[in-house]
Amino acid sequence: MDIMLNTMLICNGISILVRREVRHRVKQNSFTISYKTKVATSIPSIIAIIGMIIAILFHKVMED
Repeated sequence: MDIMLNTMLICNGISILVRREVRHRVKQNSFTISYKTKVATSIPSIIAIIGMIIAILFHKVMED
C-alpha cells in the first residue's frame, strides 16, 4: 500500500512540476498556445494516469 501511494504521489508531483514549467515558459515567451504546448501539458497527466494504473495493478498482485 505504501509503494502504491508513493508511486501516485511521485507521478502527480512530476506532472504538476512539468505543467508549471510549461505554463511559465508560455507566459514568458508570450506566444499563442500551440499544438506543441498542448501536447506538453497533456503528457504529465498521461504519465500520472499510467503510474496510477501500474500502482493499482501492483497492489492487486501483492494482495493475491
